[in-house]
Amino acid sequence: MPARRAKPPGAAGHQSGLTLSPCTEEYWEFVRLLRTDHRVRGGFIAKVDDITPEQQRRYMQAHWQEYFIGLVNGQPAGYVGSVDGDIRVCTHPDYQRQGVAAFMIAELMRRFPRSFAKIKIGNEASERLFAACGFKPTFVIFEKPDSN
Repeated sequence: MPARRAKPPGAAGHQSGLTLSPCTEEYWEFVRLLRTDHRVRGGFIAKVDDITPEQQRRYMQAHWQEYFIGLVNGQPAGYVGSVDGDIRVCTHPDYQRQGVAAFMIAELMRRFPRSFAKIKIGNEASERLFAACGFKPTFVIFEKPDSN
């Protein structure tokens, strides 16, 4: 799937030079490093301390077609994906609050229109992002904490 160029500068808050590209092998390490970056780790539902390059390679071999990379002027700024309908999105801290995530989600929804977002309770940034993208909350899931 070819990269898709964002709307012109100033349109809907997107910055110029923003594109969405397939998550080919050249971006797998970027995704791994961003997913384990201490500055963004707290927002994810699944907790991971480390993902080895081999674990990342195996995961991406199975799911790369469900992921895309947000590029700002050709530089990776974040990723978005839909695995079993569940949206996975992360923006590099240097590019947050610039419309990158909203652009990536809008483009993902064109490709995977039945996707949904699971948001960790207390993740206000994700709640604001998905609300701004037109999502509405429909469920709350209660889980019993591990008894370890």
